[in-house]
Amino acid sequence: MKPKLTLLICLLLISMGAVAQDTAQVLTISNKVGDVIDSTEKANYHLFPYWDVKDFQSAQFIQDRDLKIYAVGKMKNGTIKKMPVTQGAYNQLQIKTFDDTSSVKQLTEEEKLTKQRKAIRTGRNIVGGAFFLYLFLLLFGSNF
Repeated sequence: MKPKLTLLICLLLISMGAVAQDTAQVLTISNKVGDVIDSTEKANYHLFPYWDVKDFQSAQFIQDRDLKIYAVGKMKNGTIKKMPVTQGAYNQLQIKTFDDTSSVKQLTEEEKLTKQRKAIRTGRNIVGGAFFLYLFLLLFGSNF
């Protein structure tokens, strides 16, 4: 296979993988604060003790494709900070801070199933796309 063609295939596969990994979801810990928590809500509910209130602007809880949860905060100087949060810690915060137990178990299980199915479909799409690209290059590759 020619070097340019090999490079093209590698770049296409890497870009397909990067697109597939970009499926983070914003979590709403409570309707009392919504999906973006500002500095007043941080102070009122004693959230994010690891970030100083004088530097803090806003934050969100983000769940990535692998079901890992992060607190992602934006500071007043524009800096973005990211802290890992376990599922258990997130659930405890939801229960203790907001007295919300309605969706903790059911929502978590639903999200896991939905995300697992989506990850499987995405993986199949990448493999299928790579396979068709490979066939195309085998058939028409000599023109590159």
